[in-house]
Amino acid sequence: MNRRYSLKKNKEFNYVYRKGKSVANRNLVLVYVKKKNDGLKVGFSVSKKIGKAVTRNRTKRLLKESLRQVLDRVEQNTLMIFIARPGITELDYRGVMKNVKHILKRADLFKEGR
Repeated sequence: MNRRYSLKKNKEFNYVYRKGKSVANRNLVLVYVKKKNDGLKVGFSVSKKIGKAVTRNRTKRLLKESLRQVLDRVEQNTLMIFIARPGITELDYRGVMKNVKHILKRADLFKEGR
């Protein structure tokens, strides 16, 4: 995923956590804020409950790639944070992709088609 889509600063993460709405499923939580003229920014949070560094980094890579595949269908002008839950380590790429699409649809941030 391109770096221009990354939430980088702690201040940005705190803003999304404070002002955002959340949607969850078994393996992921999505916290998001719709904000005008800010573009799409995405952050990922994978805690130590998920596993050791290798497992956490693999989980982040899978989430980033899953989101990159559907980026053109995601609502722009949104700040969002994906928070991984422990069950996500048992999923392969297809399972992670399915969860990402599901949670974006529940948050009404995913446009079908194309």
